[in-house]
Amino acid sequence: MSTGESSSARCMSGPSDETVCSFCGMSHLLYGEMRKKERRIAELESLLDKATKEASKTSAEGAEAVGSRRTQADEEKTRTHYAQLKQMQESCAAKLATVSALEASVSDLKKQLIDAKARADDKEKGAMRAKAAADEAERALRSLAESSKAREEAWEAERRSMTTQLRSGEDDKLGTRAELKMVRERAEAAEAAVEAIKAELAQAHAGREAAMRVLRETVPPMRAAVAAAWAAATALKA
Repeated sequence: MSTGESSSARCMSGPSDETVCSFCGMSHLLYGEMRKKERRIAELESLLDKATKEASKTSAEGAEAVGSRRTQADEEKTRTHYAQLKQMQESCAAKLATVSALEASVSDLKKQLIDAKARADDKEKGAMRAKAAADEAERALRSLAESSKAREEAWEAERRSMTTQLRSGEDDKLGTRAELKMVRERAEAAEAAVEAIKAELAQAHAGREAAMRVLRETVPPMRAAVAAAWAAATALKA
């Protein structure tokens, strides 16, 4: 079995309920049309061969009749019959040329369908990668926000503890000025750390908003492109 016959056999072995062959990617509708045209080509070739043999036979019979009887009526009949056979032969050749052109057109449509499917697959994969990247960025931002919130709560607890100690020292008058200064410095440092964390949270939130804007701007066009590619592929199948 040749490569073409092997491919045809594999195509024919595919599920009948599928619209595209899983082996070659060709539409079963186009494949059916190709098979019909191949059978028609075989029929036309058989007719052409038969007409050629008939023409040869008629020519031989006509020559024999002319040689034996030499009648004008027989010569005219032979010429007419030969002209009809020649016209049939030319008609068969023209039909074969038309079928060959249609077969080439079907082959081009098959290539276009395969290319369109490949482009649609590439665009769909790109959209999936973009979505995965956006999800990963969102998870990272959420993790950063949770970590920053935990640090802010820890600093806030320490600030409250320092404030309590400061108030206790002021109420009891037991601490010295150096101790009071140290407590104040620790409280100020804690407040500064809290402000820094708040600023970090604000920056992270702004980055997340920017990433989401980019995602909202890029994903819809990608989806539209994938939909258009599938629509084009469906139109080619039709």
